[in-house]
Amino acid sequence: MNVFEDSGKIAGWAGLRPGNDESAGKYKSTATTGGNKYLRTIPVQVSWVVSRIKNSRFKDKFNSLAIRKPGKKALIAIPENCWW
Repeated sequence: MNVFEDSGKIAGWAGLRPGNDESAGKYKSTATTGGNKYLRTIPVQVSWVVSRIKNSRFKDKFNSLAIRKPGKKALIAIPENCWW
């Protein structure tokens, strides 16, 4: 894992980091990139598991995001924000 400088680099390689387009001071979220489909499955599966653990911050984060986003989009935000 020394190939990647930080967690953002591996998330980008896996295609789990959405693009942010800025226009007139406002950020417009775009779709995630394709990335490495084999590397992408591991964080997504782990996110499903940790989002269902009782009394965990990951479940709280998932529930707070799932209020305003669809479930799968909220799931992609878990590895990006929490456990990398």
